[in-house]
Amino acid sequence: MWNDRADSGSFRSGNWVIIMNLKTVVSDIGIGIASLLFPNICLICEERIPSSVLVCDGCWGKLKPNSEEVIRSKNIPENLDSVYPVFEFNDEIQTIIHNMKYAGRRSLARELGRRVAWHIPAGFINSDAVLVPIPLFPVKRRERGYNQAELIAQGIAEFVDIPINTKLIKRVKNTAVSYTHLTLPTN
Repeated sequence: MWNDRADSGSFRSGNWVIIMNLKTVVSDIGIGIASLLFPNICLICEERIPSSVLVCDGCWGKLKPNSEEVIRSKNIPENLDSVYPVFEFNDEIQTIIHNMKYAGRRSLARELGRRVAWHIPAGFINSDAVLVPIPLFPVKRRERGYNQAELIAQGIAEFVDIPINTKLIKRVKNTAVSYTHLTLPTN
């Protein structure tokens, strides 16, 4: 039917452009109305933000890096070579972690990893370093659909040339999250 119209000359290509432009305008109006009725708001400050993000730059900026004094005072468990606690635990980081873990907001994990990477000093990472995300118990992994620690590690790896090893440790008990319930795999 369209070919018949185009062949007979009764349907001009200029009309097709007008129809396509009208569709774009109607679509843009629909998106605008939807954003007025259901605006994308920052998970922390509840201000309007672009639809491509979950947390505004201002709230990301409220994450406070730990001081060198605090970092040096942290006890390193005997089964780890080093620990670098980047941010102070505050309301903003708590909201981000909660949404990342329990509200299915995966993109927060990668973005948090990128922001962690920005704060790791250049000399801190050895050439043989490896990122080891703390694993979830398989049942918890299936329920959540992802391991936020792996996604954070992926965000870090985007900026720092460190391999990620998800097979180095294995969670063997379905308990509260704690590195004390991790063991080295047998194979």
